[in-house]
Amino acid sequence: MTPMRIPMNSFPASSLPSLLTAISQYITSPFLLDLLKYLALVLLAKIIPRTIPLRHRPIPSYDPDLDHPYLDNEQVLATDMLLGLTAIALPILLTSLFSTPDSQHPHITVSAAHHSLTTYIFSATLNELTTDTLKYTVRRLRPNFYAMTCHNLPVPSACPHYEYRLEQAYKSFPSGHASISFTAATLLTLHFLSRQTTHHPTSPTHRYLPPLTFYFIATSIAASRVVDHWHNPSDVLAGAIIGTASALTGRWFMHRNLVVTGRYNDAKGGVKNS
Repeated sequence: MTPMRIPMNSFPASSLPSLLTAISQYITSPFLLDLLKYLALVLLAKIIPRTIPLRHRPIPSYDPDLDHPYLDNEQVLATDMLLGLTAIALPILLTSLFSTPDSQHPHITVSAAHHSLTTYIFSATLNELTTDTLKYTVRRLRPNFYAMTCHNLPVPSACPHYEYRLEQAYKSFPSGHASISFTAATLLTLHFLSRQTTHHPTSPTHRYLPPLTFYFIATSIAASRVVDHWHNPSDVLAGAIIGTASALTGRWFMHRNLVVTGRYNDAKGGVKNS
């Protein structure tokens, strides 16, 4: 059976109206159903680790490494909002605006934008599944464990949000903030470097400044988790390794999927095989 080919217009990346037109085409195209499949994987990655039986982890009567002050999510340096902007919204926005596989095709195409979006989602899903599985398996106590669980109070359960704080107190290894930040930084770096070819030489500043910026942001977020006593340095290092590996694996798998299914040229030219 001859595959149906759906023409997808290409738009200059610098034009906001053209971006809105591309979004409109995306919503009304078969890509939306494909996107929902990847979002279902995200849901599974959140559910599966929670089915792991929790092993008992003895609590030492006193350990100075666990007796650091507790800062809630509104007091830490890397808040959830900042993490969402830098590790989720920013990568999706940038890879969509510059969504073609290389600089020889400097236009937004619906197919290329979809590939960039699903590559991020798939990589983030791998990262989420790996990170959360280790959190629920290892159950390492956070550096602020005593303060987080009100361990020194006569009735610790009287703490505000005690159940939530008790659950979070056993999730030190690895750092989720570090892992998703390095997933985003690695994907953005590979994405921008892949657009630069020998046919379109750029200055060292334009070539290396974006990757350095991405990794500076990721490293700052990771380091803040140690400063705020939510993680040990080894937790952050493990998170950075997991995030980087997830991005490399996710990008390789999604690119291989394009080549195997014969859709690589479509992602360049804006034509989709269905």
